[in-house]
Amino acid sequence: MNPTILEDVLFAKPYFDASHFFVAFDDNEMVGMAVVGFAPDADQNDLDLSKPVVSRLMVDPDHELEPIALALLEPCLELAKSLNSKDICYGSRFPDSPFFDGAYGGSLVPGVLELEPSLRKFLDSQGFVQGEQIEAYQMPLSEFRSVVDRKQITAKRQFKLLTQSDPKPASWYAACNFGKQNCVDFLLMDRKTNECCGNLCYWEIQPLSSMWGRRTAGLYFLSIDEKLRRSGLATMLVGESFKQLLELGFACVEVQVPRSDVGLCGLFEKLGFENIGRGFQMKKQLA
Repeated sequence: MNPTILEDVLFAKPYFDASHFFVAFDDNEMVGMAVVGFAPDADQNDLDLSKPVVSRLMVDPDHELEPIALALLEPCLELAKSLNSKDICYGSRFPDSPFFDGAYGGSLVPGVLELEPSLRKFLDSQGFVQGEQIEAYQMPLSEFRSVVDRKQITAKRQFKLLTQSDPKPASWYAACNFGKQNCVDFLLMDRKTNECCGNLCYWEIQPLSSMWGRRTAGLYFLSIDEKLRRSGLATMLVGESFKQLLELGFACVEVQVPRSDVGLCGLFEKLGFENIGRGFQMKKQLA
């Protein structure tokens, strides 16, 4: 991870605190780092200091992980205890991901990646307990085929899509995470009443999108009016948004879904998404 990327996803965040950033050295060589941040409050307009998150703990692969990771994790735990926190998360995912969105794990930080078994094993040995499993899906937009059935025909007659490019962030915390990124929202509007009945939010996953060599949109929010669910509107909203994203120059879409949300996983699998991996939420009780 080069200095420019670290500046964007860590140091430039307005809530970054250098005293919560820990570095390990072997003689004069940097061999590891860890950083603690905090989840937002309920309104996402401030930090909740009772919810600490070890955003990332990295050890140089040429060195043994455990002794360096132990030395880095200790001050993270001491910081959380000094704030009387009841627990501490590792990695977490938006909105409880203060740093590294777009630089680790894809469209959102999904916890600990399946590709890091040594880190998961280490955290497990230190009392972190695995929680929610997060599935990651991707699909090239050129491969998308619209769903055609009675529900979709009815939905398209009753609703239309409204596109909002570079929308105003919904909160201070969202502005901190996505304010510099290329974002686009889609609103599902009732054709008769002009009432908004659902919305969908994407952001361009940077810097990973550039590293992958194709513009990739990360779907990070999807909502349908509760009284209108199970009527095909989520399928319509997602499918119609893909057509617009393709016109805006995006080549791929990624979405992350909790494994427990069987319906949402099923929706994206039905639309042709490929499961590309998973992450695991991890939390340690402190009191």
